[in-house]
Amino acid sequence: MEDTRTLFIAMFVVITLAACGGGGGVAGGDDGDIGAAINITEDNAVPVTAAVVGSVDVVQGLSEGGTGGVIGVVTDTASGEFNIGDFVLQQLDRFAMVREQALASSAVGVAISPPITEDCDNVGLGTITITGDVADQTLTTIAVGDILVLTMNNCELDGLVANGEFDMTIVSFSGNINSVPVFPPYSLTVAVVLTDFTINDGLTTFEGDGDMTLTLGVNEGNTMFMTASGNALTATESGVTTTLANYLYELTENVFTLVYTLDMSGELDIGALGGSVTFDTVETFSGFADEFPSSGVLLIEGAAGSQCQLTVIDSVSVFIEVDANGDGTFEATINETWENLTI
Repeated sequence: MEDTRTLFIAMFVVITLAACGGGGGVAGGDDGDIGAAINITEDNAVPVTAAVVGSVDVVQGLSEGGTGGVIGVVTDTASGEFNIGDFVLQQLDRFAMVREQALASSAVGVAISPPITEDCDNVGLGTITITGDVADQTLTTIAVGDILVLTMNNCELDGLVANGEFDMTIVSFSGNINSVPVFPPYSLTVAVVLTDFTINDGLTTFEGDGDMTLTLGVNEGNTMFMTASGNALTATESGVTTTLANYLYELTENVFTLVYTLDMSGELDIGALGGSVTFDTVETFSGFADEFPSSGVLLIEGAAGSQCQLTVIDSVSVFIEVDANGDGTFEATINETWENLTI
């Protein structure tokens, strides 16, 4: 069976929002290159639904594995695949060096100069150049407003090769997130901007640009959580471009029960289908471990009131109802499997 992540992640990659980089922070107000809404019909309802379901990938990463693995990267950085949450936590170690250099200065808000360049995961296989800004030099830990700018040059990360710029600005944090490993409870919110950011796994190249506000952590109830939201994100994979706008993805998983949930909403321009749709979770998706969701309802709306609705039967089967003429009544029902929606 396909992994849930394969289903629910089609990095954040949606993580790449169509924003311009430089200096960290979040892009404002831009909804990317969202095209006109398309008419949803019985003929295209399945690929439309598959594209929306797959947009979770855009937000999570190029990785494969169950939702447990997706959320689990918060504490387990040995997945061997690229994931934005994993990557953000790893870079906090690099930021400690950046702050140390800044603390040698007497000025608050000092920019890191000259830039720091170091080898990536494997010596000789690419470099990361680090610049940034320390917002509060009275603190020995990270501070709200700290900026970390990473410029990657053929940088190998867990077997993947990264290029481009990855900017992080600390928005908020709680708990001891500087320890390795990170122990709960903790929460970290960072504003991410990608500029000409690419990831290559040897077969496929993902290209992304955009903004994302990412919150990840573990609460006292041992539930891991990841929330990704932003104005606009554009990703290109295998020559097909997908753009998200005004998006929100919220994932949780209990460490002990392995029960996960997913809510999602936003606007998606589906390059392969020539237009856009809006989507919203009517009933929260829920599932177990690396299985597909066993419950949940997702509504997708297109042009002229046309719409389709995905309803989960169990972790194997779903059905899609279609209202092509926009009269508010579903006139067709398509029985499908999660497997077919994630190919």
